[in-house]
Amino acid sequence: MLNDRVAVVTGASRGLGAGIARRFARDGATVCLVARDEARLNRLAEEIESSGGTALAVRCDVTSADDVRALGETVLGRLGRVDILVNNAGALAFGSFLEESDEQWQWMLDANLTSARAVTRAFLPSMVDMGAGKVIFVSSNAAKKGFPNDAGYSVAKAGLMALTKVLAVEYGTRGVDVHAILPGLIAETDLGRSVVEDHVERFAGTLDAFYEWANPLSPKGFHPTVDSIVDVVAFLATPAAQVLHGQCLTADYGLTPY
Repeated sequence: MLNDRVAVVTGASRGLGAGIARRFARDGATVCLVARDEARLNRLAEEIESSGGTALAVRCDVTSADDVRALGETVLGRLGRVDILVNNAGALAFGSFLEESDEQWQWMLDANLTSARAVTRAFLPSMVDMGAGKVIFVSSNAAKKGFPNDAGYSVAKAGLMALTKVLAVEYGTRGVDVHAILPGLIAETDLGRSVVEDHVERFAGTLDAFYEWANPLSPKGFHPTVDSIVDVVAFLATPAAQVLHGQCLTADYGLTPY
């Protein structure tokens, strides 16, 4: 399905990013794995290669302009093109609006929004030159629904929604499809576990009490898994999703039905 495609996935060393990279490789793409944890990246690259896939691990701090510049040069120099870019890297730090320091606020913007802008600018020109490409932003349902103690994160993820719309309008006629996915709580990832732990500590008291409170919020009574979100991203990476150009798809089992 993705044969002869080159895909770049940021935040690929673990969790959702690693799941997306595995699926892309299984679907035939050459996958460039991007994250700060070089050891984890190398292990994932070896896993993909041993399963018959093709992977390139590139250590990069996406909040560093120098690292992102080097990333673009390395990937385009070695692989020649990028057909699919998944901006998955991100971070979450908790604190109420009045508690959140200026430094934490800026870090949330840098880690979740400015970094995605920088990585996209590194690869978008080559897509425009080819007249084809896919850019997929991993936002969050926190961009649309107010959750306590994550103002900076929510604002940054909402920025990714706006960026999706702008790029879709600017570059859709140049052959570049732009999408965003807004997952709900994925409790099996490191970031998801941090959300659960924070809410248990601040509000629920116990893990059972948290899920007793959280699950009924979803009309289906449960929350996304890594695999369920990977399924959506894998679809967005295919030509079949081009009719969805510029859309921001909320993937949280109906928790945020708007």
